[in-house]
Amino acid sequence: MTSYQGEGLGGSFLKATIKYILDYFDVDEIVLSITRDNIGAKKFYMKHGFSDSGLIDAEFDEEIYSYKL
Repeated sequence: MTSYQGEGLGGSFLKATIKYILDYFDVDEIVLSITRDNIGAKKFYMKHGFSDSGLIDAEFDEEIYSYKL
């Protein structure tokens, strides 16, 4: 099986998703949660403009990241 990791596909998809949200929804922020030990996801989202809000999702014990539109 071919691995596409590191090819920029995730970043391209994320940019397209953000554009879609901007085009079709009246929101000023995108919020997501990441498990505390998923360092790769944290680096990925921060590289693409998300920031750690410093908040924790108490139900799932995950860190909340946000992207201001």
